[in-house]
Amino acid sequence: MFSNFIIPLVVVEVKRALGEGGCDALTQASYSVLNMWNETALLPIAEKICCPTFVIAGGRPYLSVLGVVWTDRFIVQRLTDIMWLGEARTYEDGHLYQLARTFTALRHCQNSLNTFYDDLLMHDDLVLIPNEPHPRYFPYPTSFIEHGSNSTTSFKYLDVMEDDSTNVAFQAETISDPPKKVIVKFVDRYGVLAHTCLADYGMAPNLLYCGLLNGKDDCRNVNNACDTNKCSGLYVGPLRMVVMDFIEGENAQKTSPAAWPLDTRAQIKEALANLHRKGLVFGDLRPPNIMFTRSKVILIDFDWAGPENQVRYPKGLSSHVQWPEGARDFQLITRVHDMAMLDAYFPDRT
Repeated sequence: MFSNFIIPLVVVEVKRALGEGGCDALTQASYSVLNMWNETALLPIAEKICCPTFVIAGGRPYLSVLGVVWTDRFIVQRLTDIMWLGEARTYEDGHLYQLARTFTALRHCQNSLNTFYDDLLMHDDLVLIPNEPHPRYFPYPTSFIEHGSNSTTSFKYLDVMEDDSTNVAFQAETISDPPKKVIVKFVDRYGVLAHTCLADYGMAPNLLYCGLLNGKDDCRNVNNACDTNKCSGLYVGPLRMVVMDFIEGENAQKTSPAAWPLDTRAQIKEALANLHRKGLVFGDLRPPNIMFTRSKVILIDFDWAGPENQVRYPKGLSSHVQWPEGARDFQLITRVHDMAMLDAYFPDRT
């Protein structure tokens, strides 16, 4: 209970069986959250934050836990699979242990969420201003410790990099004197070695941070912030935050090839040579991942890059892209693929 209104922390919708009443309990609970936050009494709070709420829903003996936020769109994400709460074997300790861990974690999260809303009501500086960036539309991490430094750099988000529901990159600005523009993106896998290799040659943005969302554990210093690849290409590991310098320039995808620098191919070929000499590959060498700044070529997006014979293509490669022969979901990325994509997208124009 908060003053004269109630803020939903956890919404529960449980039916006697899955699908009872012709409605999915998870969907019904999610819309219940939306309706609650649309209540007139809660709108002043809803305008300040992204309205984080947990959902427990299912039909006995099955339950799922979901998380809900409301930014510029209503987002519902499953935090667990559909959990079976029954017993069917003599020895169920392992099963019960996993269930207990889930609900213990949820209890801790509920306590944290309660504290979050208590603290929120003490602040009046989160007023929603039309056409201005607001924290409710952006991720919660807002600081990092730059690699090689002991000081914390805070930043504020300015805009999304792409107006798309799958966008994971944001333009931001450090809270410093003078302020500096940076790019902040959120990834699972990331080619830190390849990025820093080309940054050393001035062929990629300076990489300021790549690590856990706490902004403190850089993968170049902390092992548990590093990539973990299992099962022939499936990524298993933490979501990470990447912070790099903002590059003023033109994207090759948005520029006519006739306007590209005449030595575009030569510069990209040199960048690939720098990677290949160190046993690294790039992987996704397409125009969207090439920038031009003062006639200099800059490579961006190192999500797939890394050591040759280790990094693999992710699942769901687009059928609309001209991939080289042998490039398939979960297959190893090779330097031969890099050179084939160079020929396909950046042919010799002499």
